[in-house]
Amino acid sequence: MSGTAPADEPRPLGSGTADMVTVALAIVLVCALGWRFRSDPLEALAVCVTAATSTRLSQIDFREHRLPNRIVGPLALFVVVAVLVLGLVDNDLERALVALLVGTAVFAVLFVLGLANGIGMGDVKFSFPLAALLIWLGDGRLLLAAVVMVLSAGLYTVGLMAWKRSMRFAVPFGPFMAIGFAAAALLLG
Repeated sequence: MSGTAPADEPRPLGSGTADMVTVALAIVLVCALGWRFRSDPLEALAVCVTAATSTRLSQIDFREHRLPNRIVGPLALFVVVAVLVLGLVDNDLERALVALLVGTAVFAVLFVLGLANGIGMGDVKFSFPLAALLIWLGDGRLLLAAVVMVLSAGLYTVGLMAWKRSMRFAVPFGPFMAIGFAAAALLLG
């Protein structure tokens, strides 16, 4: 048996410079989000867990061009439970159900795009927890996240085209989804 991880397993977080930078950025992001949502500890928990998990998923996506189900699935379940608990605690179950329905609608639209090979299925699955939590947070956050996501992915792609002097490469979209989520969670409200 070789020393490589099975195709379904992400490579372990190493001690390389890129890993240390990723961990440092995740810590800063989680601290900033925790501070931003300090008035509501349950929202802070939901946002910080989602941001930390998104950082790890971004790292995997950059390396392997995939978002593993074994991480995205539990994140989606966590967000469903978190949004429902927030709805119960805030006595606003209707808002929670709307957030979950919009997250499902975003998933469905991206699923159709995924069938047409426009987006990876990992990105499709990752869209649900991000969209649902952003809708719960309100204030147009989903729209801001989409704009930041598209702009940052576009800038990255243009930079990659200039660097490689080619248009033959794959762009991992998960990191830009995570950037959009973090920007929208931090900036609005």
